[in-house]
Amino acid sequence: MARYNMHYSGTENDGNGIRMRIYQDGDGVSTSRKWFLFENDKSDATNYTYIQGQINGLGSNTRGVSYGSSSDGRLKEKIVDTKFTIDDIMKLKVRDYYWKGGSVLDNGFIAQELNKVYPKAVTVPEGDDGEGEMNFESPWQVDYGKITPLIVKGVQDQQRIIEKQQKVIEALEARIQQLEDK
Repeated sequence: MARYNMHYSGTENDGNGIRMRIYQDGDGVSTSRKWFLFENDKSDATNYTYIQGQINGLGSNTRGVSYGSSSDGRLKEKIVDTKFTIDDIMKLKVRDYYWKGGSVLDNGFIAQELNKVYPKAVTVPEGDDGEGEMNFESPWQVDYGKITPLIVKGVQDQQRIIEKQQKVIEALEARIQQLEDK
């Protein structure tokens, strides 16, 4: 039987938040654990319980953790290619910055800027316009994983451009060779 233990580790907690430990009583503690996040909205007959995501312990050999968001096609409908292109990716501003009170250079996105281009990757606290005083218990947040499909789409767009340019280059090289052979 697995159980969980949530505790705050005070000022020694570099994450400044709650840490959760999932463990099993007795011998044979599993080194591969899973934590699931469920969704269940019974107000809509078409909506049903499903796993939104999970956190997996990868075992004693790897000492790693994987984070997964549900992406099962059976949970989706009206699937079409994205409207986002490399032009949208070029609008994203990747910033270097220091956290206030910190001394280590970091990089990433500013949630308020990203929200203007790709709001699906930003969590905006209710009633917070992103200006003025911040509620430290609920800052704007970025889900970096949601940006991954945009990056893949950008690489695909670039690959199509490269392949088209390669055909032009090959045609020009063939034409040059024909002219030199004359």
